[in-house]
Amino acid sequence: MKIKSLILAAILFCLCSVTFSYGKDNLIIFGVVKDVDLRKGEIVLEVKTGACYGERTFIIDEKEIEKIKKIDDIVGTKMRFILNDSVCKTDEEQTIRLFPLKGGIRHEEKRK
Repeated sequence: MKIKSLILAAILFCLCSVTFSYGKDNLIIFGVVKDVDLRKGEIVLEVKTGACYGERTFIIDEKEIEKIKKIDDIVGTKMRFILNDSVCKTDEEQTIRLFPLKGGIRHEEKRK
């Protein structure tokens, strides 16, 4: 009888201790910076990745504006960004962040 009670208690403990989590995927996009308007918090990219291919305007995450201000001559630079969604939506503006790189933000090769 004690063994059945212990097994039942262990099963109930396991069921009660299970937690559910929710994770959201982010899409990594690669593109050439065409224009930046820090007053509006917008950046125009010529996206080279298949999911968002073409010229698109994105909203810059508020935390990233200071980082972008520090990059000299950002227009024409190839960079990676993280889209705050798992899919590209053409009917709405989406927020992006800079892709974190070791050693801070660095320029990719300039487009010629």
